[in-house]
Amino acid sequence: IPSKVAKNGGDLGFQDKEHLIPKLSEALWPLKPGTVYPGLIQTALGFHIVKVTAHEPAGTSQLAEVKELLRAGVQQKKGNNALNQWLAKKHSTTKIVLAPAFAQLLLGSQAAGTTSSN
Repeated sequence: IPSKVAKNGGDLGFQDKEHLIPKLSEALWPLKPGTVYPGLIQTALGFHIVKVTAHEPAGTSQLAEVKELLRAGVQQKKGNNALNQWLAKKHSTTKIVLAPAFAQLLLGSQAAGTTSSN
């Protein structure tokens, strides 16, 4: 999605509240259309400057409108499943050591320095 957003000048389009990063959702939903959030919003993806251009009530979409999104979602899920299976196989036969900074980013602060071996 980041490349699609970049191609659209940063426009995310209409988003369902539950599909946004919680920090963004909390900051954006109270804003009225045309309002810029009065500061930077920091998330795991970086810092964001945001403006609400409009609110639109939930509705339904035609299959033709969402077909490519559905296809991309299925492909991503298949890729994630294949990656997870590959990682599980490697995990059973390989010693895995994550750099502390990467482990913290990937798994949270309690996992920094995590190692696994068999």
